Amino acid sequence: MTVDVQQVGKYQGGSRWMSLGGIIGVLALAASMGGIALDPQKALYSYLIAFSYWAGIAFASLILLMIFHAFRAKWMVVIRRPLETMASAVGIFLILFIPIGMGMEHIYSWVHPSHDLGHEALHLLHNKAPYLNVKFFLVRTVVYFLIAIFLAQRFWGWSTKQDTSGDVDLTVSQRKLGAGGLPFIALVIS
Repeated sequence: MTVDVQQVGKYQGGSRWMSLGGIIGVLALAASMGGIALDPQKALYSYLIAFSYWAGIAFASLILLMIFHAFRAKWMVVIRRPLETMASAVGIFLILFIPIGMGMEHIYSWVHPSHDLGHEALHLLHNKAPYLNVKFFLVRTVVYFLIAIFLAQRFWGWSTKQDTSGDVDLTVSQRKLGAGGLPFIALVIS
């Protein structure tokens, strides 16, 4: 028995679960902001760990997807859509980065170095100041996210377009972007 994919269409269920997940996410974010207001350092450390964990999954999905395309793996068609979905979530982490950007002085000692760090540590921080400064940190973080968002959305867009058109050239484009984009995503993730 064969099933025509174009005839079946997209899955339309799960909207109630998505709405419930969104509500829980907003409530959890509000609780995080309340924690940041009460004890900024502890709350921001916890927020940074959670942010790194979940953003890491999205970035790892993008890297894995790009590796599969770069190596022209044919078997990955089974897990391609979940990887694309997880990778396309990279964009939300640019917004979720805002509390980290606003609370940097509570997380990173190089933002406002204390004299308690000692002469050697202060000297090292002084030498690293061209790289470790607030403005350059924020700019490069935004640039890194924009690169990752571009790559994730391009893969998602080409893949969903291929679902309707059946165009094999889109697979070729994905493979080229996977191979060509890996050095850039390596810079982003490092």
